[in-house]
Amino acid sequence: MVRQIVVHPQTYKEFFESGQPLSGQPHIDENKNFPKVIFDYDRLYDLAEKNKGNFQTAKPFQHIMFDSFLEKETYNFICDNHRKGGDGSGEDSARCYGKFVLENNVNIRNERLFFASRIFYIFGCPNFIKFLNILTGIDDLQLDDNFLEGGYTTVERGGHLQVHKDFTHNRKTGLERRLNFFVYLNDDWQEEWGSSLSLWDIKTGKKVSSYLPIGNRCVIFQASNIAYHGHPEPLLCPENVSRKSFGLYYYTKSTGIPEEEIHFLREELN
Repeated sequence: MVRQIVVHPQTYKEFFESGQPLSGQPHIDENKNFPKVIFDYDRLYDLAEKNKGNFQTAKPFQHIMFDSFLEKETYNFICDNHRKGGDGSGEDSARCYGKFVLENNVNIRNERLFFASRIFYIFGCPNFIKFLNILTGIDDLQLDDNFLEGGYTTVERGGHLQVHKDFTHNRKTGLERRLNFFVYLNDDWQEEWGSSLSLWDIKTGKKVSSYLPIGNRCVIFQASNIAYHGHPEPLLCPENVSRKSFGLYYYTKSTGIPEEEIHFLREELN
């Protein structure tokens, strides 16, 4: 039996300091009502074991989708503290990394933002990394604790994200990007609004899989030179609705891919 990790506000700092290397410790505010159980690891490990074959054989590249992924209390907490993106994620991201039209991320390390967003550090704890390792077969994953392009995302009516592949390496750390992790925060999403995450086959230039951004849906997929994805059609939701999500990215030491295949910017599908 795997013990559930119970995190109370007064022990939150100790939790982060218990084995996960971070370049900065989260600010502590004991008045915040964090969920008592962030993850049920028994459930997650079982989910990973049952679906690792599906992940590793998925087309057009390795990926998996889970509905009702987060514990209800955790999901509600993250939704309640969602903040509309107003700042670029990562230092000078708008200039250096080419943010796409009408998609704004929040850099969750920014001290001006809600402490609630610091819950995302838990997605880098050893037990959650173990879940990802079982699912993907990738050893030595680590969460990008600078959250480059990570955190909350808000897309408003008319917004879209061109089909692209992500950069292969982080220019600051030299680590290789291996996994993209998205959770959607949109209850009562209507299919006619569109904005599905679509996964594309580089050989045919065609969409192979797509997933509506419905609430508590999680999509995990490999980050590589064939992993083209996006939501290129303009969002058709009402003006008072937006497409909300959060994204996190996981790295390893470089796997030794050829130098000519290394790139530090997003590249769109032609």
